[in-house]
Amino acid sequence: MDMQSRITKTNATGTKQNIRRFPESRFWRFFAMNQWSQIGNVWYYFGSDGYMMTGWRYDDTWRFWFYLDADGSMLNGWQLINGMWYYLNSASEGTNGAMAAHTYIGDRYANAEGVWIP
Repeated sequence: MDMQSRITKTNATGTKQNIRRFPESRFWRFFAMNQWSQIGNVWYYFGSDGYMMTGWRYDDTWRFWFYLDADGSMLNGWQLINGMWYYLNSASEGTNGAMAAHTYIGDRYANAEGVWIP
């Protein structure tokens, strides 16, 4: 895939969207903005500028925190992030990737900030 590759996909509402990586950037830019997008089996979030986001992101619609890796992919399962363990939901019932907080995952407790307390 060259640096000016384009992908056209259809989102859940049937809207066609174009994604293109520009030669001046290693990041993907999405022409439909402020939304989640699944490319293949991987979820990404594209911000108001159309660029793929990374790091922690609070989603006002879902009311959960999500973590987007350095490549932009949404993580799930147990993840070591900045020296702390977090559980990001791995079920696909609509909250895949959502950070667990104030709850037990098996015998492990995630506190209010989502950090596993051993």
